[in-house]
Amino acid sequence: MDFSFKYIKTFNTPFIHTDSREGCNHDCKEMGTIIKKIGDYLNKKDLSNETSVSAFDEFRIDNAIRVIGCLDDQAKSYISQYNTHTYGGTQKTQLFNISKQDGKRLWASEIAFSSSKDMSTSIRLSEGILDDMRNLKVPNNDNGSDYGLISADFSYQIISSSDDDTLTALDASKKTLVLVCTNKNNITNLWNIDVSKFNISSFNVYRTSNENETLKLLQNIWNITGGNEIYESPANSITTWVFNVIH
Repeated sequence: MDFSFKYIKTFNTPFIHTDSREGCNHDCKEMGTIIKKIGDYLNKKDLSNETSVSAFDEFRIDNAIRVIGCLDDQAKSYISQYNTHTYGGTQKTQLFNISKQDGKRLWASEIAFSSSKDMSTSIRLSEGILDDMRNLKVPNNDNGSDYGLISADFSYQIISSSDDDTLTALDASKKTLVLVCTNKNNITNLWNIDVSKFNISSFNVYRTSNENETLKLLQNIWNITGGNEIYESPANSITTWVFNVIH
C-alpha cells in the first residue's frame, strides 16, 4: 500500500523552553536552517511535488507573526502552509493577510478549552470558532483532543453574516443553509434573522443550553414572514438553524 504525505510539520510551539512536554525552543536562525535542510532533502528525493513543509504551530497568533517575520525568503520558499495554535493573541486578521500575501495556506492546528459543568466552555469554544472563521478565515478548526466534538460536514462554504456572534454556511449542492447563533450573555437576546435572499422551504432548529438541552431538536413554532423571523435566544445558549433551500 502506497502512502503520500502532503506536509511535514517541522515544529511545535518552538518559542517555549520549559521542561514540559510542549515546546522545542528553536530561534529563528535554527528554524530557517532546519526548514532549508528539509526542503533540500525533499527536492533531492523528488518528493517536493507531493510533500512540502508546514510551520510553525506557535502557541499564540502573535508569536506566529513574529516567527514568520524573522525568516528569510529562501526558508519561506520551502513552506506551503502556515500552522498556528489559537490559544491567544489578537492579530488574527493580520496573520490571514500575511499568509495571503506570502501565498501560503493558513491552518488552525490546535485549540482547546478546559471543561465545565455549565455552558461556559461550550460558549467559549463556539465564540473561538466564530472568531477564527471570521478573522483567520481558516478552512478548519481543530480541538486539541477532539473529545466530545461532532465532526463538521465538508463541502459547506462560509458566507457573510452581519452579527459577530453568528456563523453562516451554505452547501449549494445539498440545498442547505446553516446558521449558528451564540448568545454569550447572561440575559435573553432577541434575534431578527433575515434569510430573505434565500427561498426557504422548511427548517429545523437545534439548541444547547443550561436548560438540560444538548443539541435538542426544538418544536418548530416560528414562521418566516417576508424573509424574516424573530427568535428569542435564552441566556448562554447556542442555537443552530438548518434551512432547506429551494433553487
